Amino acid sequence: MILGGSHRKLFPNNKKNQSKRRITYNGPKKIYKEVLKKILVELINQEDPLLATLEWLAHQIMKIEAEGKVGACKGKHSTKGRTYFSGKRVRRVDTRLGTIYLFIPKLRKGGYIPFFLTQKKRSEAALMALIHEAFINGVSTRKIKRLAHSLGIDSISATQV
Repeated sequence: MILGGSHRKLFPNNKKNQSKRRITYNGPKKIYKEVLKKILVELINQEDPLLATLEWLAHQIMKIEAEGKVGACKGKHSTKGRTYFSGKRVRRVDTRLGTIYLFIPKLRKGGYIPFFLTQKKRSEAALMALIHEAFINGVSTRKIKRLAHSLGIDSISATQV
């Protein structure tokens, strides 16, 4: 069969299917695109766009994960609700991009720890082990502070070394 000429020869005349294919509704897609565009423009205008994006993404993940554990959105109650939100706690996280402060939601019953922070503890421990090893090998605390700053840790005290 040679694929040239009209497509009507290949497919039977089915006007019902053709009319369904032509009708598209892009209402929600446009709304999501506009909201995403506003968020991205806001993040790009930050001093450090990658760090701001990481912080925003971490907060969104925590929000979704905590709402799933509670069984309802923040400020809403449902009959399936297993627990309730009870404020937030601040946690400083040192990343390769820099230091971010996360507002982790607290729950009344049961605890909540974001999944990405439990894995982050390993790299934090490895980073602190590197700093401790540098101190043991005789590197001065000033150089260690510069090393920590170059690795993205904003502040480290001599007692942490």
